[in-house]
Amino acid sequence: LAVIKCENGEYDEAISDLLELIKNYPKYPEAYNNLGIALKEIDRVDMAINYLKQALYIKKDYSQAMYNLGNCYKLKKENTLSIEMFHKSIEIDKENAEAYYNLGKIYDDIGEDFKSIEYYQKALQVNPEFSEAYNNLGIKYNNIGDINQAILLYKKAITHNENNEDAFNNLGISYQELNQITNAISSYKKAIQINENYAEAHSNLAHALLLD
Repeated sequence: LAVIKCENGEYDEAISDLLELIKNYPKYPEAYNNLGIALKEIDRVDMAINYLKQALYIKKDYSQAMYNLGNCYKLKKENTLSIEMFHKSIEIDKENAEAYYNLGKIYDDIGEDFKSIEYYQKALQVNPEFSEAYNNLGIKYNNIGDINQAILLYKKAITHNENNEDAFNNLGISYQELNQITNAISSYKKAIQINENYAEAHSNLAHALLLD
C-alpha cells in the first residue's frame, strides 16, 4: 500500500505507513528501502541515505537498495560513492539498465567520455528500447564529430519514445551542423509541439530560420 502511495505522489502518507511498518517489523529490509525512496522524493536525501544503509545492513546483497543509494549520492554530487553503489548493484543484478545509464551520466558529468559511451551502450544492451540512453549516446557521438551516427541514435530514441523532446531538439542540432536546415527546422518544430515552453528549441529554431 505504501508503494502505491509513493507512485501516486502521496509521500507523507507513505512515509508514515512505512515508519509504522518498521516499528512492527524492524528486520524488514524492503520497508527501509521504500522509505528511502519516499524520503528522496521529498528532498530528505540524508535521511534517505540512512534508511537505505539500514536496508543493506539487514540484507547485504540488496541490489535495489544499492541502486537507490547510488541515486541519493548522485543527487549530492558525491560521484565516487555513487559510482561505487551503482557498480555494486550491477554486480548482483546485471540486468539493471538504469544503473548502467546512471553510470553513463556520471561519467559524462565528470568528463570521462569513453566510459560514458561504454555504460550508455551497456544500458542499451540490457534494454534496447531505452530512449533516453539513445539520446545521451547520440550527444556523445555528436560531440566527438560523428554526426551521422548521432542522427541514427536520435532517431532510435524517437522510435522508442515519440514524445522525447530532447531527442528532436538534438536531432535538429545535428542536422544543422550538416547544413540540412530544412530537416533541422522540422526537428525543432516537433520538439516545440511536444513542449511549447522548450526555450532551447525555440532559440535553435529562430537561429535556423535565419539560415533558411
